Amino acid sequence: MSIHERLAISLDWMRNHAPNVLEGLNPPASAAEIARVESAIDLSLPPCFKEFLSLHNGESGIVGALLGHGNKLLCCDNIIQQYELDQDIDRSCQDPDFFSVSLTMLSG
Repeated sequence: MSIHERLAISLDWMRNHAPNVLEGLNPPASAAEIARVESAIDLSLPPCFKEFLSLHNGESGIVGALLGHGNKLLCCDNIIQQYELDQDIDRSCQDPDFFSVSLTMLSG
């Protein structure tokens, strides 16, 4: 079963049982937006996720409505922002002074 078929089943269920979730899905991402994500993170997205983004560029409604448990499906711009934030955190954690400053702050 393709992502389109699975998504059609999910969307049909949402129309009948959770229309507020459906309203929170963003319009499609363009091929250029998806390519920009892949370029920014220097990875190829899985085909099924690219296909999903081409139908709905993440969600903007109730946080975690689609994925549940407070997890929000990010749009292309937010995927890039989150990746950049994760990279900054990773660089900070590799700084030898990071842990000594953190421990000083915790013990002081």
